[in-house]
Order: sequence, then C-alpha cells, then structure tokens
Amino acid sequence: MKRTLITGITGQDVWLMLQQEKADDFVFATGRTHTVRRLVEIVFDKVGLKWLLGDPEKARETLGWAPEVNFEGLIEMMIDYDLKKYRGL
Repeated sequence: MKRTLITGITGQDVWLMLQQEKADDFVFATGRTHTVRRLVEIVFDKVGLKWLLGDPEKARETLGWAPEVNFEGLIEMMIDYDLKKYRGL
C-alpha cells in the first residue's frame, strides 16, 4: 500500500536521515502547539468559507422544537458513527 503524506519534509531532511549508520525513526515537527480552532480558521480562510451560526428561533417558535442533543453529544454521535463504519472495513 502506498501512502502519500504532505509533511513539509524536504529532500535535505530525507538525505540527513539516510546518512545515519543505523535506520531509525525521526519526528520532524515545529515543537509548537496549535489549537483545532486555529486549524479550522486557516482552512476556512484558505477556501473562502464563512463561519455559520444556526438560528433555531423559527423552529422553536413555529414548531415548539428544542434540541435533544447538545454539541458534545452530537460530536460523540459523529465519532461513534465513523468508528463503527471504518472499523468494520
């Protein structure tokens, strides 16, 4: 199986690894911490997306609707779905 990774590793970095007498694993990283929020901001900016905020007022007033799942619960449902789907492959 061929894996392609976009890593920012240069040919010089690979060359340095290949100069070692013994094969080993190396981690190339900035050593800096970044938030998921910042990652999403960069992605949205790059592709021209705008932040969206849902307004449930009409559904509440007209239908008497109220959310049954909070944000954390929704994320857990999405993760559980993906884990079940992809672990079954």
